[in-house]
Amino acid sequence: MGEAVAPDTFRGVEASVQRAGGTATSFVRDLGHHGDAIRAPYRRTGHD
Repeated sequence: MGEAVAPDTFRGVEASVQRAGGTATSFVRDLGHHGDAIRAPYRRTGHD
């Protein structure tokens, strides 16, 4: 996940690994596995 810090500039703030559910060019995020990682930056910063 990333944080926009300026126009066209993002900072990586969170990462997760999913070993199944896609290919090198396409994937479907498994929210059961990644839900907490996806929500963590929002909880930490208080932003939606």
